[in-house]
Amino acid sequence: MTVHNVTEIAPRTFLANHHYLDVLSTRQLLALRKLWQEQEFEAGATIFEEDEPSDEIYFLMRGQVDILKWDETRTHQYSLQTLSDNQIFGDVSFLTGAPRSATVKAVTPVKCIALSRQTLHQNHPEAAQIEQVLANHIGLINITRLRAGNEEQVHSLEKQIEQLQKRLELGTFLVMTIAVFTIITLVSRYVSTTETAFDPTSLSFLFIFGSALTVPVVYYTWRHRHPAREFGLVLGNWPHDLLEVGVILLILSGLLAVFMAVDAWFFNDTLLGLDFDIRRFHFLAGLIYLVSSFGQELLARGIIQGSMQRLLMDERGVQTITWSSAIFGIMHINYGFIVVTITFLASLLFGYVYWRQKSLLGVSVLHGMVGVIAALIGILPS
Repeated sequence: MTVHNVTEIAPRTFLANHHYLDVLSTRQLLALRKLWQEQEFEAGATIFEEDEPSDEIYFLMRGQVDILKWDETRTHQYSLQTLSDNQIFGDVSFLTGAPRSATVKAVTPVKCIALSRQTLHQNHPEAAQIEQVLANHIGLINITRLRAGNEEQVHSLEKQIEQLQKRLELGTFLVMTIAVFTIITLVSRYVSTTETAFDPTSLSFLFIFGSALTVPVVYYTWRHRHPAREFGLVLGNWPHDLLEVGVILLILSGLLAVFMAVDAWFFNDTLLGLDFDIRRFHFLAGLIYLVSSFGQELLARGIIQGSMQRLLMDERGVQTITWSSAIFGIMHINYGFIVVTITFLASLLFGYVYWRQKSLLGVSVLHGMVGVIAALIGILPS
């Protein structure tokens, strides 16, 4: 810290535009100029500490300072506010003689003048009058600042209440969606283990399954009128998204070809037991699967993953991608454990692509094409 006496500087020039001192007369300022000190602090320097005894008031001429307060355990300091040019700090101790109520640190290089209450009363004949004028002026300005702070606090609380209400809506919707999904999954599992007229692996059953899951979606969108973009129902940067999906499909196809070749050459097709057969492809079935892929992605990504991400405020998406992938994997329980596992792993990729692109277009195409490839090599029924 650098300290200078400011006896040689014209007070009106030195204190130009400082609204806390412009209420004093030129005569009073001239008398004060021998009592205050000019002080300079480097960025990061502590000007004074909380609970420190002091009676100085600081008039900030240049720079920014941070007002910090310790928590009850004195393990963490949180910022109350940041002050800049032409503000004051230390006024409570100056006016009342109480210890410092907060810590003040320089955010940037700071230049200020400090005036001690004791020095003022010992050396100035009009000390009481000057202190009263300053106290009245500081009180008026602080009342204005407090009013503005209250309005800002009210606005902040309103935003928090709005966010909490939205999170409550999302939570209710998520529970309802998972409940409907669980019921349908249990029904499909029951159907697959009994002698019924329904084939739980058929496209017809898949269509009924997907249609039932639209119930909470339709209700939620009608009830709360959320914008379509929250569900990924936007084109986004579709040329880039489709190109990215194409690259991913090439990589997956290449890896699959390598694994199948290794299985055929070294394990006689006993490790994976997969074989590529173009006769498994049916155009109508593939088209229906592409359409159903969009519905599944709308549920798994646009609704469950998106809602969960907003509910948990998971900006990185790690938790929501994992949980929604687990739910999506269980959706395929009627196909068996191996398919559930493969679907879960694939869903991690789908979830990441959706998190990146924020659109259902790319991830739906990726899902549909992966499903077609899975059918061609015998993982899914054609």
